[in-house]
Amino acid sequence: MQARLLDCPTDSTSSMISCFRSKPVENFTDTLISLFDWYGNPILFWEPTVEPKAPGVERFLTDQPYNLIKQRKFHRVPLIMRY
Repeated sequence: MQARLLDCPTDSTSSMISCFRSKPVENFTDTLISLFDWYGNPILFWEPTVEPKAPGVERFLTDQPYNLIKQRKFHRVPLIMRY
């Protein structure tokens, strides 16, 4: 897909790479958004939200995740990954 966006050949990997190397980095950054079918970063649709204080309601996220990690205010749990 990147080769098509930059008008590079797709007949062989070597010709594609050669074409990529001849392009300025701006060509890649300018076409980045076109590489995603959803036209953006899907993670940004589901970003963490610090919940406001409410009487009698337990909050899940009390501060920005970066701050909580920096302050070591998190539960240490095993990591389960699937790949």
